[in-house]
Amino acid sequence: MRILVTGTTAVVTVAAAVGLASAAVAAAPRQPVTRVGASAAAKAAKPGDFNGDGYPDLAIGAPYAKVGSATTAGAVAVAYGSKSGINTTRRQVISQNSAGIPGAAEKGDHFGATLAVGDFNRDAYSDLAIGAPGEDIGSKKDAGSLTIVFGSKKGLSTKAVAVGGVGGATLTAGDFDKDGRTDFATAAFDGTKIWVVRGTTSTKPSAVGISPGKDGHVDTLAAGDVTGDGYADLAVSWYWDDPADQGTTSVIAGSAKGLGKKVGPTIELGDTNGLAVGDLNKDGRADVVIGGYEGDRYQVYPGTKSGMDQKHGVSGTEGSSPVAAGDVNGDGYADVASHLSPEDGDDVVGTRLGSAKGLSSSVRTITEQGAGITPNHNNAFGSSLALTDLNGDGRADLVTGVPGLDDFAGAVAVTPGTSSGLGTSGTKLIKASTFGFGAGARFGTLPR
Repeated sequence: MRILVTGTTAVVTVAAAVGLASAAVAAAPRQPVTRVGASAAAKAAKPGDFNGDGYPDLAIGAPYAKVGSATTAGAVAVAYGSKSGINTTRRQVISQNSAGIPGAAEKGDHFGATLAVGDFNRDAYSDLAIGAPGEDIGSKKDAGSLTIVFGSKKGLSTKAVAVGGVGGATLTAGDFDKDGRTDFATAAFDGTKIWVVRGTTSTKPSAVGISPGKDGHVDTLAAGDVTGDGYADLAVSWYWDDPADQGTTSVIAGSAKGLGKKVGPTIELGDTNGLAVGDLNKDGRADVVIGGYEGDRYQVYPGTKSGMDQKHGVSGTEGSSPVAAGDVNGDGYADVASHLSPEDGDDVVGTRLGSAKGLSSSVRTITEQGAGITPNHNNAFGSSLALTDLNGDGRADLVTGVPGLDDFAGAVAVTPGTSSGLGTSGTKLIKASTFGFGAGARFGTLPR
C-alpha cells in the first residue's frame, strides 16, 4: 500500500560516520498520533511487558491475514501474560485499520511479518515494533515500514509512530547506544543496508541506514552484548556475498553514538539462516548462535571483548533454523532452542541448556504430536521460535510457531520452562481462530 509515514531516514557507512545524508520521509499519517512523553528517569520495562504488570506478554504476527476486504494485509494478535501464563481471554488484534495506527490496511502489506519488543521511549512500558515489508511508500513499491505501538497501563495503546522506507523484512531490538531506550534494527528483503530506529520520546523518530561494506544481502539480525561493554551489539547474517554463494556472519559494535564498526571476524559458513544471541556460559558476554540451513547443525561462537571467538566455535549436535536463546530453567545461563530435522514426518523443536562450559549435551524436545497436532510438514511447526517468561517464574517458556496449521490459518504452541529445562507436559496450543483469523492468515510470527 502507499502511505505517508512519520519519520526521517539517513544513510551512513560503518567504516566512517561522515558525509551523513538525511532524507525526509513525508509525514502525514492517516489518523492523528498523540505525542508520547516519558521521564528520563523512568525505569525501562521488561521486554514484552506492554502493561507493566511484571509479566511479559505475547505478540503474534499473522502477516497474510485479511483485514476488511484487503487480503494479505496482515495483523498482529496480542495475549497478555499472568501468574498462570498466557491469558487468551485478555487479548487484542492490531492492524493498520486500528485506531491510532498510521496508514491503512491494504493488499500485500504483510503487516506483522516481523516483530520485536522493547521500551522505545523509556516510560516503564514495553513497546511493540511491527514490520510491514510489503508497504509502498509514495511511489516506491515494497519499501517497507516499521510501526511502533506504545505500551501503557492498559496494554498496547492507540498511540503509535511509523517510519517508512526501512524494509521491515527482518527485525531485532537492542539498546545500541546505552541510553536506556530500546533501538530497533531492520532491513528489507534482499536489502544491503541496515536501518536503525533509535529510541526516543519524539513523535517523529529517525532511521539511520548503515552500510557495513560489500557483504551481500541481509538475511537475519539479532542483538546482544557480545563484547561485554554494556552496549548491545548487532549480529548480522548475510547471503549470496561471493561466487560460491556462501553465507557470512559478522558483529557490528554498539557505542555511545550507536552502531559503529565491525568487531571480530566475519565468519564464513555454507548457507546460514537464523541468528540468536545469548550468554550461554554466564561470563558477561553474549554468544552468537548461527542457525543452519535445511538440517545443517547450528554453530555457536563465544563472545569476547573483541567480538566472536572463531577459534573456540562449536557445532551443535543437532539443530537447524530458526534458533532462539533464553533461560529455560532459570539458572542464569541462556539456553538454545532450535528447529530439528523431522522424525518420521513429525517436526521437532529441541532445547539444550547453557552452562559454565557452554551448551550441555542433553536435548529436550517437543514434537507436533506432543503439542496435540497431527504431523504434517505443511504445518511448518517450528518455523518461528521465541523463549520468553510468560508467567513471571524466572524461567523462559518456549513458544513455537505453526503458521501452516488448519489450512494455513496458523497457531502457536506454548511449552513451559521448568527448573530441569523444557517441560515434558503442559504444552498449550493457541489457534488463529482465537483471534478471529481464518484460513491463509499464517498466524505464528514471533518477536525477536
